[in-house]
Amino acid sequence: MVAFATGRYVRTDGSVVEGPSILDVAAAKDPKVAEEMKAALDVTTAAMRVMKDTADSGTMAYDQMIGEGNAAGNKIVQDAIDGLVFQTRAIERVVATLGLTIEIEGSDSLDNPAAVGKN
Repeated sequence: MVAFATGRYVRTDGSVVEGPSILDVAAAKDPKVAEEMKAALDVTTAAMRVMKDTADSGTMAYDQMIGEGNAAGNKIVQDAIDGLVFQTRAIERVVATLGLTIEIEGSDSLDNPAAVGKN
């Protein structure tokens, strides 16, 4: 899980830096919202791991995953994208719970997939 969420970072030398995390702060306000964010981060991490492991294994390179007609590869990449979108929504809920305001930049292809390629 990502360091900003857990408040724990392992340096390249193996030493650990720890402190309060966004999940700690969110859990103090609304444990359900914090748990939703943790679950979303876990989903994204798992999907990204599948994508990386697939590429690292030599089974299918990333550019092959996104190739036209490669349903299995396309699904691997789409699962990672869907995880990131789900994660973004969870982060937005945490931010709102904490009473903060941030602006998350969108993407034409993710915000309105039906409009992609239609000019």
